[in-house]
Amino acid sequence: MRSKRAERDWKRRGQVSVTFNWIYILVAGAVILLFFVGIIFKQKASAEQQLSIEVVDILESIFSGAQASEKTKTPIDTSGLADYTLYFKCEDKVTTYGIKDSSGSAEAPLAPIFSPTELQTPRLILWSLPYRLPYKITDFLLITSPNTKYFLIGDIKFANEFINASDDPDPRNKINIEYVLAGDYAGIDAEGNYNVRVVDLDGSVVDASNPLPPGLLQMEDLRVTGVSFRGNNVFFFHKKGSNWEAEGPVPIVSVDPVRDVAKYASIIAGSKQIYECNMQKAFERASLVTRAYIGKTESLVSQYQDDPGACLPFLQEGDKSAMTRIGLLQGGLARCGNELTYQLCSHDDLRNYAKDIQTRNEQLRTGACRTLY
Repeated sequence: MRSKRAERDWKRRGQVSVTFNWIYILVAGAVILLFFVGIIFKQKASAEQQLSIEVVDILESIFSGAQASEKTKTPIDTSGLADYTLYFKCEDKVTTYGIKDSSGSAEAPLAPIFSPTELQTPRLILWSLPYRLPYKITDFLLITSPNTKYFLIGDIKFANEFINASDDPDPRNKINIEYVLAGDYAGIDAEGNYNVRVVDLDGSVVDASNPLPPGLLQMEDLRVTGVSFRGNNVFFFHKKGSNWEAEGPVPIVSVDPVRDVAKYASIIAGSKQIYECNMQKAFERASLVTRAYIGKTESLVSQYQDDPGACLPFLQEGDKSAMTRIGLLQGGLARCGNELTYQLCSHDDLRNYAKDIQTRNEQLRTGACRTLY
C-alpha cells in the first residue's frame, strides 16, 4: 500500500502533468491556429495583389479604347473598387497609374492622361478630346469622377462653354460642376466630395495670399486643389492647412478659340506635375507629326512650281509662309518636348507659329488651293 505522502506526491505529479498537457495543447493549438491564419492572410494578400494586377490590366485596355474614341465620354463602373484608391502620376513623360499600396500598376508613355492625383469612386468618367496645334496632334484623355467637385469662378463666357461641353445626355457622364460668384467664394463647401478643385477663371481669388473657404478646411490637404488662369498661363495650387500653396505656372499652348482642350485638361489635371508632364508628351508627339507636315508642304511647293498662281506665295514666300512657320514650329516643339531643353522653349512662339500656319491653311482653302490639313 502507498503511504499518504506517496499518494500526495502522485496526485501532485498528476496535477502538474495535466496542467502541462493543457498548456502544451494551448500552445500547440495557438501555433497551429497562427499557422492557418498566416496562410489565410498570405492568400488574401496574394489574391489582392493578383486582383490589383488584373484590374490595372483591364483599366489599361479601357483607357486605350476610350482615348481612341474621339469626342466621347465613357462611364466606367468601379463600384467593386470603391474601397480602393486609384492613383495617377507622371514623371519623365511617362504616366503611371494603379491601385494605391499594391503592386498593380501600368505605364502610359505615349498617351496624355490628365486626372486628379487620386480617386476613390464607384464610377470613373473618361473624356476623350482631340488636341490640335493647329492640325490634330493626338487625343487627350481626361479622367475624373462624380465625387470630384469643380467650382468655377469668373469668366462666365468660358464657364458656360466648359459646362456645356462637359454636359452629357447620359447622367452617368455628367461632370460635377458648379458655377460660383466671386463674392460667394468663402461659402464653397466640400459637400462630402472626395476631391474639390476650385477653378479661378479670372485669376482673382485662388492665391497664396487668400485663405481657403472655411468649408474646405476639414478636408485632407491632398484632396483640395486650385487653378488660377492669368493670361496664357495656368497657376496650380494645393491646400496646405488653411491656405493655398503655389506649385507654379504652366503656359497653355493652344490655338482653338473654343473647346480649348489644353485649358480643359489643366482644369482636370490634379497637379502642375501631371499637367506639365503630359503636355511634354503632347509636344514630343507634335514634333513628330509636324515632320510629316513639313514633307507635305514640300510636296505642295513642288507641285505649284510650274504653275504658281496665287497658291505658291502662301506656301513659301515671306517669313510667315507655311514652309517657314512649320519648320520653326517643328524646332520649337522638339525643344518643348525634351525635358533637357524644356526651359529653353518659347510657348508664345509655339502659339504664334501655329496661328500663322492656321492662317496660311485658310488662305489656301479660300484660294481654291490644296490645303496642308
